[in-house]
Amino acid sequence: MLNIYRCFIVVLITVTFGCSKNKQSETKKVVILPSLTFDMRISKNLTYSAFAILSESSGYLGRLDRDMVIESKVLKSYERKGNKFVINLDPQYRSVKNEIITAYDVIYSMKHYLLNHKSLTFVLKDIVGAKECIELNNCDQLSAKAISTFQLEVDVKSDNQNFIERLMNPWFVLLKKDKPLYETIGDCIVPYQTGVSKIIDCQKTKGITLQIGKNRILVRTENHKVDSHVKTYKLVNNNPSEQISASLTVMTIFANPNSSLEEEYRVDFLKYIREVSKKISNNLKLKTATMMASSWLDVQIESLEVTRTLAKKCRRDFTILLDSSLPNHEILKEHINKYSNCKIKFITTTADKYFDEFEKTDFGIAWFTPDELDAYNFYSSFDCNVGGNCYFNWKDEKLNLLTRKLVNIGMKDQKVKELEKYIMERGYAAPISELNWWVMDNDGNYKVIHPSGLAQLKISDFYL
Repeated sequence: MLNIYRCFIVVLITVTFGCSKNKQSETKKVVILPSLTFDMRISKNLTYSAFAILSESSGYLGRLDRDMVIESKVLKSYERKGNKFVINLDPQYRSVKNEIITAYDVIYSMKHYLLNHKSLTFVLKDIVGAKECIELNNCDQLSAKAISTFQLEVDVKSDNQNFIERLMNPWFVLLKKDKPLYETIGDCIVPYQTGVSKIIDCQKTKGITLQIGKNRILVRTENHKVDSHVKTYKLVNNNPSEQISASLTVMTIFANPNSSLEEEYRVDFLKYIREVSKKISNNLKLKTATMMASSWLDVQIESLEVTRTLAKKCRRDFTILLDSSLPNHEILKEHINKYSNCKIKFITTTADKYFDEFEKTDFGIAWFTPDELDAYNFYSSFDCNVGGNCYFNWKDEKLNLLTRKLVNIGMKDQKVKELEKYIMERGYAAPISELNWWVMDNDGNYKVIHPSGLAQLKISDFYL
């Protein structure tokens, strides 16, 4: 992803229910993923298969519910006093290890991210002293202090209105100050478990087993067979209904900054994608995206005027990467192949291999979802300033400047349109559709998932 939920790639998930003859015994269920991540150490390259598990095993201050309202976890309440936030933690919270989360743990977690995961500090960058922490590797001046065991005070920059919402980011895993940073469970390496559920077994040959309440969940890949009599739930991205809805998730095609494809062809091709995005979206039964920011927030600008003049044939074929999570690949290929200037080769991959494969291609179609509802988060993948996400490093100072200008501004600000137009003219990316997912069972019943896409998805969401 949203900042984006930095992993752009999604996973398709199937959940199957086991039956128990004894209602008092624990319920066993199976979750099938197309791929599994066994190394879940904190990194911007974690996939959503990892986050679906970490959302159960790790502690968070809170998450966003289906109405995009804060759902407290460790956070009990907060109060803003000018540029200060007083954050009250829930003293009743207990992890699966029966441990509390203190103000000292939260501050330790903040400092760990600022010192060790600079590309993920978008959550914390507006704390006074965060810049010095990131750039000088010294957090002595970080303005976050514990008032008591369950209360901390944080000073933020005066223009920040969304600090608490940023702390709901699924990347901001709460750590324990006096515990190991990671723990090894079988073949898995995971952050020390501070959540209310836990990973109890992990084997590459069998899968990952979680204890979630009374439910024992075995998470496996889709290569394993599931008994036909078991109730099955699947996450689908092909619209099973006739209703077209807005979403916070935008499917976008990104150019690879390291590709050798000539700029004139890159620019022309992405302008072509903007021209045909409406046809693609209509065929997919999805809402057309006219910009990289979602219309769910009523922020979309009118479609930019696209002028194409290139008529020369490409000197070589070029390649486009498709993730297995994208809707109807044949529809995407059908319209993209109508681009007449070049021959196109498509490569399909899965979430866990996407970024490695992307470096071998000219373009990649992916999706992203913001982790908070301001302009910057829809474009932060282009921010290659210190502390930026920098998924696509074009070494373009103007791009960095225009992206960083969006921090803490309203979505209808003229700066948004200026950046979107610059991205188009430089041939960096092109939006296609607003992407939704549905949970469907093997009887054909379905429901739309969380409006933020897979960003807030947990393993338990498929059976609770």
